[in-house]
Amino acid sequence: MDTLTGDAVALIRELGVAPVHWVGLSMGGFIGQRIAARHGELLRSLILLDTSAGPEDPGKVREYKQLAWLLRLFGIKPILGKVSSYMFGPTFLADPASKTTIDEWVSRLNRSKRAAVRKAVLGVADRAPVDQEITGITVPTLVVVGADDKATPPEKAERIAARIPGAQLQIVANCGHTSTLEQPVTIIGLLDKFLATVDQA
Repeated sequence: MDTLTGDAVALIRELGVAPVHWVGLSMGGFIGQRIAARHGELLRSLILLDTSAGPEDPGKVREYKQLAWLLRLFGIKPILGKVSSYMFGPTFLADPASKTTIDEWVSRLNRSKRAAVRKAVLGVADRAPVDQEITGITVPTLVVVGADDKATPPEKAERIAARIPGAQLQIVANCGHTSTLEQPVTIIGLLDKFLATVDQA
């Protein structure tokens, strides 16, 4: 996560676009928190979707690493059911209309390098916590989480919002971990409303 954070910081500086609005889902949220805590001058606002400030739950670390190895060796097909239950909420998975979105998600995952995906999962599983660092974040912050998120449950979002001064918290009903795919209209609405208040400040 620190390597990805360094890459993001370097990109923002190279492009000369600071301060930027950072919107990060899951791993993107891990990175956004680190940027905001360590390089707050680069951000105009911080939006964290379905993410966590703490370390990975010990009970999930072993499972995530096993899934990463299986994906590396055999691809997503044998473990699709298990991975999908973490990535999407039960309402979305049960809706036949979701099939097109899920099929596209699977297709993109299949086009990715398996070794790279495994390394990304290991980075998630072994990440260091930043729950102490984020208390120093000063940029306007919105924290959003799906009520049915199994990967980073609402209590993790609540802890983030409680630690970042002035942070707003929104819990989205009938939504799992990949909120931008499950409920794009709701998420865009929350972003629009929040960013309008930031721009007026």
